[in-house]
Amino acid sequence: MVSQYFQKSMCFILVFILALCSIVYELVLGQMLAALNGNTISQYSIVIGLYIANLGLGALTVGLIDPRDSAKGLFKVEIALTVLGGFSPFILLFLKSLTIESSLLLYFMICVVGFLSGMEIPLVSSWFKESNQKKSHSFILGADYFGTVLGCVIFPFIFLPQIGLFLTALLMGGLNLVVAIFMLNNTSTFRKKNLFGLGFILVSFIIITIYLDDISGYFVERAFS
Repeated sequence: MVSQYFQKSMCFILVFILALCSIVYELVLGQMLAALNGNTISQYSIVIGLYIANLGLGALTVGLIDPRDSAKGLFKVEIALTVLGGFSPFILLFLKSLTIESSLLLYFMICVVGFLSGMEIPLVSSWFKESNQKKSHSFILGADYFGTVLGCVIFPFIFLPQIGLFLTALLMGGLNLVVAIFMLNNTSTFRKKNLFGLGFILVSFIIITIYLDDISGYFVERAFS
């Protein structure tokens, strides 16, 4: 009974965190595009449309992955989202600073983050099934919806006014990194060789967080100079 309750709780927490990070990334990207290109309503509409479309594409792609590789696949997705999502404001500002037409690159960035986010929940579901930890589809969807709602509430009222876009993205990237570490701890075939990469990402997050004002100021000045 205790083991089943623990497994159920872990499944809920995992899906909840992934959903929270996903919607906050979407809101961060929308806010960034509105700030960079103006016309807030149009930019948010484009971001939401591209993001949702690529959520669907990412979910469909999971069907091509062997269920036995779902844990490994989720680990890789979380690492990618840790970097691309956590550093997304910096990446968008860098793309904006390029002398070539940057709009398509900005939208491509949104598509990539949306695609990776779309893979998460199906991979979690596949991993639990493969691990004989069967969870109902409604349970996973419920956790997904609750995480999404929380993200929609805390982003405009807490994250954006209190800590800003850069630190919000880093915080979500940190949560993705925690999930990646959790997945690494629950696999046995690729644990040691990924520790160096995780350590490098963690140190990068710490350094950027410490010098956040200077680094973000540099990217903002570069983008609008």
